[in-house]
Amino acid sequence: MTSSLKLQASESVSQIAGSSLGGELIQALTTPYALLVDAVSFLWSAAWVTRIEVRPPRPERSPDPNLLREIRHGLRFVLANRILRAIAMCTSSANLFGPVISAGFYVLLAANCGSHRASSVCSPRPRRWVA
Repeated sequence: MTSSLKLQASESVSQIAGSSLGGELIQALTTPYALLVDAVSFLWSAAWVTRIEVRPPRPERSPDPNLLREIRHGLRFVLANRILRAIAMCTSSANLFGPVISAGFYVLLAANCGSHRASSVCSPRPRRWVA
């Protein structure tokens, strides 16, 4: 359980700090060098992942595998539990609408700031919304 908590904590920190650090890195190094740093960070992560020695045991499959039956069983299990149902609905709606909101946010931000640069500061008076 503690490894799951650590993984969730590192994911939360990366989601909060990642965009800010990425913008600062682009400002400091320019975009091509920032992408190079990003690629090196992926290689660094891959090197550490390859050092993981313990493989989790494979789950046992039923003798008669039927994908639709297993999906129905899983959905019944999740929907029967009030907490799991709430988590599933929250996560699925965030996965569905998150990218749409994110894309629209940056379009509106660029329109209101009047600049294509990530380092520009928005004026206190917002401009017209994009039609």
